[in-house]
Amino acid sequence: MLHIQTLLTLFGPLAIICGLLYWAGSKARNGKAARALRLSGGLWFVGLGLIYLLVMVAIWSCDGNIIFGYVDCTGLGPYVSDAALPLFVFGTLGGIGYGILLVLVCGILEWRTRRG
Repeated sequence: MLHIQTLLTLFGPLAIICGLLYWAGSKARNGKAARALRLSGGLWFVGLGLIYLLVMVAIWSCDGNIIFGYVDCTGLGPYVSDAALPLFVFGTLGGIGYGILLVLVCGILEWRTRRG
């Protein structure tokens, strides 16, 4: 049950947000904004999805925890599994910042296109 909860908790919001970005890109009239939204929706899902997958593999295959470090990992090296927390934090924060900037810039481009 833990695996399904972890999967839904991490990938559920990511899939919804990236799906909304891709959908907004398909509805945009400005070519640059549409291309940026669609491409970013897909690449953001792949990039953060790989980081979240690393976190899940580290949780499932290692003893210890994400904060104090992992030991006895099967399939992952100790440095790879210990990199899960910084990758998760900085990847998620970077993704949020990039998403906000992307929506603002594409919103301005779309507004200019629809206005005149």
